[in-house]
Parts: sequence; C-alpha cells; structure tokens
Amino acid sequence: MRNKKLVSMCVAIGLVVLAGVGGTLAYLSDTSSTLTNTFTTSEKGVDIMLWENEVKENPGFGTGEKSEFQFINTDQVVKASGEDQGTGTVTYKGVLPGSKVEKNPTVTVEKDSEDCYLFVSITNEKADQLTIGGASFDKWKEITPSGESGNTKYYVYTNGQENGAAVKAKEAEQQIKIFDEVKYSFDATEKNQNIGNIIVKAAAIQSANNPYTDAVKTNGIEMLKGLN
Repeated sequence: MRNKKLVSMCVAIGLVVLAGVGGTLAYLSDTSSTLTNTFTTSEKGVDIMLWENEVKENPGFGTGEKSEFQFINTDQVVKASGEDQGTGTVTYKGVLPGSKVEKNPTVTVEKDSEDCYLFVSITNEKADQLTIGGASFDKWKEITPSGESGNTKYYVYTNGQENGAAVKAKEAEQQIKIFDEVKYSFDATEKNQNIGNIIVKAAAIQSANNPYTDAVKTNGIEMLKGLN
C-alpha cells in the first residue's frame, strides 16, 4: 500500500512538473504601429517653353545704322505653336541676298524645374542658301544619328562641354539661346521667291539620377521626332 501511494505521488508530481515546463514556452512579444512610406513625383517636374522675338524691318538699313542687319527684334514674343496659343511663326519679307539676319530662338527652362538636358531639332529647308550660326550655336552639339539624311539635324545643349550639360533652374528660370543669326547666300538671285523655312523644336529630359549616355541622347531625339 505504501509503495502504491508512493507511485501515485510520483505520478502526480511528474504531472505538475510537466505542466510547469509547458507554461514557460510562451515568448515575450510586442507589436508596433504602422509606418507608411509615401512616394510622389516632383511637383514642378520639367517645364520648358520655346520662343523667339517678333521682328520688324530695320528703318536704318542701308543708311549706316546697324546696316549689317535688315531686321530688328521687337518686344513682342512669338511662342512655339501650341504654347499658350502661340502662332509659332516669325516672318522675314524682302530678304536681300547676302543679308545676315539677327535671330534669337530660345528655350526657357521655367523656375523650379528639375535639372534637365535640352535637345532641339532644326529643319533647314534651304541649308544651301540659309546658314545658321553665332556664338550661342557653338554651345550646342550635333547628335544626328549617323546615316540619317535629310534637312533635319538634332542637337544637345553642352554649354561648351563634351556631352550634354544639365540646366539648373531651381532658383531662377534659365534662358538658353539656340542660335544668333541666319545668313542668306549671295547665290540666291530670284525675285519674290519663298526661300524656305527654318523649323525649330525643343525637348527636355531630367538629368538627376540620369547620367548622359547614348540612351539619353536617343530618347531626346525620339521625343523631338514625336512632336508635330
């Protein structure tokens, strides 16, 4: 009987010990509140405008006053077509052979815009008679794909560097002139003829986190080709 009680006690004690071990298996724990990461794009993005001053005939032409140019700029701005109802057209009438016409087609990168690369296309319908030039034009580098023929050439703004230069307009708008003058050949002798058009288009691509590469150059060209 005594042995029987001993066995019962041992069993009972064994059960208590097992229950104690089972109770210590719960880990210390806690939970946190939610942390959400929200991403939005730049509020301003990249904002550009292509424009040029309207012109009028120079009343001093041929009298020794600024006789190098037949036209002078006015205060009126002609914006690219589609830009706030801009006409997109600057007209020169009665151009004489040998004239050097003052020009100022300009890309404005608006204030607060993200840093960007600038690209332009220039279609010169009479490149054999109309020659584009000036100091501003020296700051653009031709990037027309090899083997691509025609009157349209593509350029990236370099500001005198080897490759595309980022234009920074966070603090203030930046005005980047494309070229300064067009020379009309002495070889053109026909009267009252439509010499031809010079058509300019512009595009911009962010430069932050986007080093200038052939891929960026290609994207710039494709953007320009997609413009009407």
